[in-house]
Amino acid sequence: MQYYRCKCGKTKAWTSMGVPLCSSCKHCGSDLAQSPESHGDPEPHEYVTKYDPDTGVPYERCRLCLHKRSEIEAPPKPESEPPPTPSEYELLVRSIADASGTIPHCDMFILHAPGMCEYCDAPSAEPLRVYRVQHGINFTGENDPTKKPCPAEQRRSKEHIDRWPGNRAKPKD
Repeated sequence: MQYYRCKCGKTKAWTSMGVPLCSSCKHCGSDLAQSPESHGDPEPHEYVTKYDPDTGVPYERCRLCLHKRSEIEAPPKPESEPPPTPSEYELLVRSIADASGTIPHCDMFILHAPGMCEYCDAPSAEPLRVYRVQHGINFTGENDPTKKPCPAEQRRSKEHIDRWPGNRAKPKD
């Protein structure tokens, strides 16, 4: 397999057959090449008229790349929005998970109040407890209106969270 891309990097191709000479990027207009030094001007498309076998309606297709004229001349698709930046709390949860290899529950945003859950009372979850207290964030299942909502309960209801046994508080034995 060989890798080809345009100058801006938005159009890429993996192929063992090479790319047609008329292949170009809808964003930057450059051809697809294997290295920056091998870019050139793309060849023009060579259209031939074909007929839909079911309806008999004519359409034009490039003889080289086999794309329909309507596909080639369509504007480029809008770029998708980048994923949202993780919150400070989410970065903290991820760093704890990376360091210890575990998080208290299946849903990384669940954290029960101290003394309520054996898993959430683990020493590795201490930074999460401290963060929630310092920033006035409710623990999972807590409903103090003067505090910010629990991050897990912002995404779904407590009833929905508790449907999964791995998310429920485990009292100490």
